Amino acid sequence: MLDRDQFRRPAPIIVVDGNPADRQWLVGVLTEAGYQVRPYPDGASALTAAWAEPPALILLDIDRYNIDSYQVCRRLKADERTAPTPVIFTGASDVLTHSHHREKLFAAGGLDYILKPFQVDEVLTKIERHLRWQMMGPQAVIERQPIEVELPAAYPEPDSEDYTAKIKLAMDKLQQEVAERNQIAETVRLTHNLTDLMTDALYWIDREARIIDVNDTACRMLGYTHEEFTQMSLRDIDATISPEHEITVLSQVQQLGTLTFETQHRTKDGRLIPVEVTTNTIEFDQYQISYAFVRDITQRKQIEETLQLTRFTVESVADAVYWITPEGQIVDVNPAACAMLGYTREEMLNLTLFDIDPGVTPDWWDIAWNLIKDKGKRWLETTHRAKDGRLIPVEAIANFIQFGDRKFNCAIARDISQRKAVEMTLRENEERLRQAIRVAGIGIFDHDHLANAVYMSPEYRMMWGWDPDDEGIFVEGIDQIHPDDRERLTKAVLRAHDPEGAGFFDIEYRIVRRDGAVRWLSVRSQTFFEGEGDKRRPVRTVGAIIDITAAKQAQATQAKLEEQLRQAQKLESIGQLAGGIAHDFNNLLVPIIGYTELAQMQLSANSKIYNDLEKIRNAAERSASLTRQLLAFSRRQVLEVKVLDLNEVIRGFQEMLWRLISEAITVQVLLASGPGLIKADRSQIEQILLNLSINARDAMPNGGELIIETDNVYLDEAYAQTHAEVQPGHYVMLCLSDTGHGMDSDTQKQIFEPFFTTKAQGRGVGLGLAMVFGIVKQHQGHIWLYSEVSKGTTFKIYLPRTEAVRSTAAVAPTPTSVYGDETVLVVEDEPMVRKLACETLEAYGYTVIETASPADAIQFVATYEAIIHLLLTDVIMPAMNGRQLYETLAVMRPDLKVLYMSGYTDNVIVHHGVLDEGVNFLQKPFTIRSLTERVRTVLQAPL
Repeated sequence: MLDRDQFRRPAPIIVVDGNPADRQWLVGVLTEAGYQVRPYPDGASALTAAWAEPPALILLDIDRYNIDSYQVCRRLKADERTAPTPVIFTGASDVLTHSHHREKLFAAGGLDYILKPFQVDEVLTKIERHLRWQMMGPQAVIERQPIEVELPAAYPEPDSEDYTAKIKLAMDKLQQEVAERNQIAETVRLTHNLTDLMTDALYWIDREARIIDVNDTACRMLGYTHEEFTQMSLRDIDATISPEHEITVLSQVQQLGTLTFETQHRTKDGRLIPVEVTTNTIEFDQYQISYAFVRDITQRKQIEETLQLTRFTVESVADAVYWITPEGQIVDVNPAACAMLGYTREEMLNLTLFDIDPGVTPDWWDIAWNLIKDKGKRWLETTHRAKDGRLIPVEAIANFIQFGDRKFNCAIARDISQRKAVEMTLRENEERLRQAIRVAGIGIFDHDHLANAVYMSPEYRMMWGWDPDDEGIFVEGIDQIHPDDRERLTKAVLRAHDPEGAGFFDIEYRIVRRDGAVRWLSVRSQTFFEGEGDKRRPVRTVGAIIDITAAKQAQATQAKLEEQLRQAQKLESIGQLAGGIAHDFNNLLVPIIGYTELAQMQLSANSKIYNDLEKIRNAAERSASLTRQLLAFSRRQVLEVKVLDLNEVIRGFQEMLWRLISEAITVQVLLASGPGLIKADRSQIEQILLNLSINARDAMPNGGELIIETDNVYLDEAYAQTHAEVQPGHYVMLCLSDTGHGMDSDTQKQIFEPFFTTKAQGRGVGLGLAMVFGIVKQHQGHIWLYSEVSKGTTFKIYLPRTEAVRSTAAVAPTPTSVYGDETVLVVEDEPMVRKLACETLEAYGYTVIETASPADAIQFVATYEAIIHLLLTDVIMPAMNGRQLYETLAVMRPDLKVLYMSGYTDNVIVHHGVLDEGVNFLQKPFTIRSLTERVRTVLQAPL
C-alpha cells in the first residue's frame, strides 16, 4: 500500500491566484501537508512555468488574471506537455454554484472545483483524490480477455526447422503476453490498494450505469459488500435519480468528460446520505467507463444548515448587523442594517465604516480595531448617517471574529433614537426641576451655631466653586469674599446674629472662586435664637443662596446700551439742528460766492477791489466747507455711491498720508488678503482717512506709530447684543490705531459732537470727528472708539460688505466750453439763488426762463411753444418738490433734461443720502464754474 506522506512529497503543484491573501493561504496549507508548491499571481506566468516544467496538478482561480482562466485551462490541455495535468478551479461560492460557470470550467478541461473561503479538509482531500487518479493511469480498470496465441494453420513436421522456428516464436509471444498480464495485474493490485486508502468513495460504472467495482470506503459508507455493489446500478443507490435523469447525467459525463453535482445515496439500512459526486469518463481498450468520487457531505450539510439557521437568525433580528474588515470595509450586512440606514444591500457593500459613522476616522479605527481584537468585544455609543443624511444615534457592540485566517468586526448596532428622546425628555425635566429649585432658592445652607457645623447643599458648594461632594465648613468661604464687599458683609452677618435683632439677612455680594472667577451672590437667611434677655443667643441660621452674576452682567450691559442709545439720540438731535442750519446757510452762501465771482470777472486781477472780493470769496468757501462738514455730520449731504475696494482706496490715499504725517511717526498699512468691497462715495471715505490720520498725528506730537488695517469680518448676534444699532452680518473693517496720549472716558462721550475739541484754540473747530461719524452712519456703517490715557486710541469702522462687481463705467469728460445757446427753465424759490443762476446762465449765452415756483413753471411750459432744453430746479420747494415737477413737465416735454440743485438731502432724489442712479445733481453752494460746467455736461449727454 502507498503511504500518504510518500505520495505527497514528490508532487509539485502550481497555485495560480491573483488575491495575495488566498494565494499565501494555499501555499501555507499545501507546504505544511508536504507538497511542493509553485505560486503565481496570474495565468500568463503560470502557463510559461507549466510548459517549462509540467507540474503534477494546477489550482487555477477564476477571472482574476490578465488572461481569462478558462482560456488558460484550454491552452494547458491543448499542449502535449501539460495535457495530462489535472486542473482544479477555485473561486467564490456565488460564482461556482452557478451551473453556467461549472459547465464552462468542465468544458475547458477542468476536473473539479474548490469553493472560497477555503476549508483545509476539502482542499487536501480533492487534491489527493486527483493526484491518486493521475498516478493510477488508464489501466486502473481493465477487462479480462483470454491470451490468444496465433499457431500455424498446417503443422509441419516436428523435426523440420520451420516447425521449430514457429514453435519458438509462439512461445516467445506467450511469455510476452504473460509478462504483460502480470504487469497489468500488479497495476490493478496497486490501484486497488491506493483507492482503498481514499477517504472518498470511488465507483467504476459502465455505459449502462452498472457498478463495475468500488473501493473499501464505498462499502463502509453505504454498508454493502463488494459483491453486492457489483450486482447494483446507480439507480439502486441514488435516491433522486430516475432513468431519464440517469441517461442525462451519463450523456453529460460522456460529452464533458467530467461532472460534479450533489445528490443523496441510500445506505443498505435505508438511510439517505447527502453526497457530492465528481464523475469522469476514460477510454480503456476502446471501452468507455466512468469513475465517480463520492464524498459524504453530511457534516458539511449540517454546517450549512447551521449557517443557514444562523444567517436566518441574523437576518431576522431587529438590530443592524455589519461585518467589517480591519481596513473598515463593509463586507456583509443584514436586512435590519439596510432598513435602518435606507440603503440596499448592494449599496451597503460598496461603503466603509467611515461612510456611515461620521465620527470614525482611519486613525481612530486603527486604535479601535486593536482594542476590539485584544478585548474580544467593545461597547460604545455613536452616530450613524443614513442615506438621506439623517444622523441616527446607535448603541453598538463590536465583536472580534476570526474565520480561517480572515478577521472581522461583527458589529451589532441598535437604533436608540427613541431612548435618546426619552433621555432628552428626562434631562429636560431634570433641568426644569433644577431651574425651579434655583428659582425657589435651593442653594441651601443650615448653620448649627452650638455645634459650629454647617450643612451646604451640592448646589451651594458649586456656586462657591467647591467640589459638590466636599463637606467643608462654613468659615472656609470667608477668604473667598471679594475684598470690597467683605466689611459690608461682616456687618450684615453681625446684625443678623445680634440677639437684639430679628435675625433676618438679605444681601448681595461678590465672591472670588478658587478658579479666579468673580461671581455675584444673593443670600437670604434667618437666624433663630433661644433664651431671653441677656441669655438670648443664636442657635441656628437657615438660608438660601442664588447666583445672580448673569443678572448683574445683564444690568451692566443694559446700562451700557442705554448710554449708547442716549448718545446716539443726542447726536441725532444735534445733527437735525446742524442740518437745518447748513441748509439755510447754503442758500445764503450761493449768492455771496456767485456774485463775488461775477464781480471779479469784471475787474482786473491786480486791482484792490478784486483782492478784497477774493478775500470775501475765500471766507465764503471756508463757510461752505463748514456747512459741508455740518451736512456730513447730520447725514444730509448727497453721496455718489459706487462699488469700491477699500484696500485700493487706502493705497491711493497713501501718497497724501506721507505728506500729512511727520517723519517721527511710523506708519504701518496692513490690508486684508482679499478685496474689501463696499458701496461708498470715494471722496467721503478719503475724508474719513484724512480726518482720522490728522487726529492721530496731532495725538503724537513727539512721534509714535500709526497702524491702518482692513479686514473682512462677520459681526454675530453676540456682538450685536452689546453694540447698539448693529445688525449681524458681513462687514469690511477699517481700523486706525495710534500710540498717542489717548482719551479719558468723559472725553470719549463727547468726541463725536460737533464743535467739541481737545485741541488748543485756533487748531481746530471740532468738526473733524463729527464729520467722520456722519459719513460712517450715512454709509449704514458703525464706528467704535477704544482709548486709554497714555496708551493710544483705536477707531474701528465697520462698513457693510457687498458682493456687487466694481463699476467700470467711464466718468463723463469735462466740457471744453461752458457757453451755450440752449433754453434753460430755472425754478428756485430762494430769490437771490434764482437771480444768480439766471444772470450767470444768460451771461454764458443761454436763453433763461425764470420762475419762482413749480406752479409758475408748469403754467409757463403749457403755453410756451418753443423748445425748452433743460430744467434747472431746486429739490426742496413748497407744495411740490423738484422731482415731482420734472415728472409733470416730462409728460408735456419728453425730450426735457433736468439738473437738480440742493444743499440739503431728503428722499426726493436720494435714498438714505445716496444719489439715485442716472440723476444729475449740483451741490449747493456752487461756484459759477461748477454751475456752467454742470449745465453744459447735462446738455451734451444723451437723453
